[in-house]
Amino acid sequence: MGIEEGYLLVVCKIRNLAAKSPAEFLAKCEARLDHRVTAEFMRSQIEVGTRVCTRIGEAHGELQELRGTVAEVAGRYSLAPIAATTHPFTHWRKQSHTDKKRYPTLEIRMTDIGTSRENTLTVAALYQSILAMLYRLRTSNKRWRFYPLICVQENRWRAQRYGITDSLVDFGLGNLVPYGELLAEVMNLVARDAEALGCADKIRHAREILTKGNLAQIRYRSMTQPSRAAPIRRMP
Repeated sequence: MGIEEGYLLVVCKIRNLAAKSPAEFLAKCEARLDHRVTAEFMRSQIEVGTRVCTRIGEAHGELQELRGTVAEVAGRYSLAPIAATTHPFTHWRKQSHTDKKRYPTLEIRMTDIGTSRENTLTVAALYQSILAMLYRLRTSNKRWRFYPLICVQENRWRAQRYGITDSLVDFGLGNLVPYGELLAEVMNLVARDAEALGCADKIRHAREILTKGNLAQIRYRSMTQPSRAAPIRRMP
């Protein structure tokens, strides 16, 4: 497995999105991280990717190195990386594009970037464990049930609209079920596989996300209470 993350670069003093990064910024990152760091579509973005990892623990160390290196190099230019897909007040039309042929299309991803390294690893561990569970079923001449695409899209809409605070449709029961109950069911389904993959502790961290809120909820609470807004700090 591997994890890719894209960061936005902001100007430390004013927190605006950097119009573009210094030309030598990427070169210095590449000197430290080689092929694990690349330019992104906008010049105010940078992408990192771990090597192929066999265990979540390996990805943990890689993410720590990748995030730490990008933050360190950016700091030399009074910039800071933020683990976010969009910036709250910068106009994208004022951003410069990276001049490369590798951007003829846009990529669509199922999950957004997690500011917290632990949250990112939990999502990766869930993905890995779910795939292992499905493979285990397949090799036992079993399969997971199929649902019409429109039903899946309904739950995707509910997840986008309500996040982890509401419910999703359990099509087996034909009812709305609170997210917390569905999370517990998924964790139970993949428990055997998570243990085999050595990522059971990361799976259990999902309960903490449910209790404390995901990063979008935490940031929203911070932004609606300006006096308690957290300063820019190095990504964990």
